[in-house]
Amino acid sequence: AEMQAAALVSVEPLPNFKIPFLKFHPTLLPYLATQLAPERRAELETRYWQAYYQLARQLYELDTQHPIEARAIVRREMPNLRRALDLALEAGAMDEAVDFAARLSQFLDNFGRWRERDEMMEQVKSKNEKVKSKDGKLTKAEFLLTSQRGDAMLQQGHAAEAERLFRDLLKRMSFDSAQDAGAAYDVEYDRAMTLVRLGRCLTAQGRPAQAIEWDHQALQVFERLSTTSKDAKEMWGKVYSDLADNLTAIGKFDEAQTAYEASVKIAREVEDHRATGVALGQLGTLAMQRGDLKTAHERYTDALNTCRAMGEQQSEAVYLHQLGRVAQEAKQWDEAERCYRESLKLEVQMNHAEGVAQTCNQLAIVAGWMRRSVTRTAQWKHLNALALKLKCG
Repeated sequence: AEMQAAALVSVEPLPNFKIPFLKFHPTLLPYLATQLAPERRAELETRYWQAYYQLARQLYELDTQHPIEARAIVRREMPNLRRALDLALEAGAMDEAVDFAARLSQFLDNFGRWRERDEMMEQVKSKNEKVKSKDGKLTKAEFLLTSQRGDAMLQQGHAAEAERLFRDLLKRMSFDSAQDAGAAYDVEYDRAMTLVRLGRCLTAQGRPAQAIEWDHQALQVFERLSTTSKDAKEMWGKVYSDLADNLTAIGKFDEAQTAYEASVKIAREVEDHRATGVALGQLGTLAMQRGDLKTAHERYTDALNTCRAMGEQQSEAVYLHQLGRVAQEAKQWDEAERCYRESLKLEVQMNHAEGVAQTCNQLAIVAGWMRRSVTRTAQWKHLNALALKLKCG
């Protein structure tokens, strides 16, 4: 209370937590640091970065089930997390530092802080270049950084470049394994992750049939590892989802449905609510493609309820839009308009121009079918034009 009165600490409530977050005044730490002997400070700094590295790992896991709570903590702890990462780099703990950075990168990506993410990863990459393995073997840090670079290429639309990178990485991993080189990384798990990434590169290039081959290889590994590793079991479910997407793309709808259902089952077993919601939504889309509006409505509703429970506004807007499409196909115009309106409200709140444009366009179509006034239809078209202008500008 005395520190609070002196404005040295502020108390901030956290969503869905009884215990508040305590934020100390930035001048307090430098002052206290001067009171420590160098040896004691070095000891505490080691404990500090190790503790925050473990916190980052825990929050990364928590984000799959309780993203509102996890991200609320990360937003407030980010300065400490970044400082801890710097200390890990200074200590030369490259495997931990790269893993640490990869987890922080995911949160920065979620927050839209892409420049900060890229600068952080460049800092880690630069540091790793100075401490590369002298025997030429692939280290865990190098594997993680290479994978991160490939993921970034794929995200930026450079799928062919990413494919080449992952193929080279896979060759290098296969060489280490053949030479019994005592690899510093998890050979089976990390190799399976590279197979998954290769499949995604092929999918992005419009080659789903080839991607399926890589998906099947990855599934075999993750299924085997899933009995002893929760991470492997989570990936097992996610690869089923990738496989189902590719099966859908080549028209094998029955097999795709089986794969999506396997993905939902596994995601529920590991309590990965986000993956559960994604797979349910994909089942809804598959049902739409097959003209099964009743099942599509059920699956999209399940997906909507799942993401609402997690506080995922972006996904909520998507599934409301999809429910609007289902109602529109069924010529349930009032229900379609209601769903699109709710989706539009969320898209506007998030300042998501593309989503606003798409939903306004659908509202204009629905208004036309409902024989709404010319003014109403023109209103949606006007909003659509504004949204497109915002997107392009």
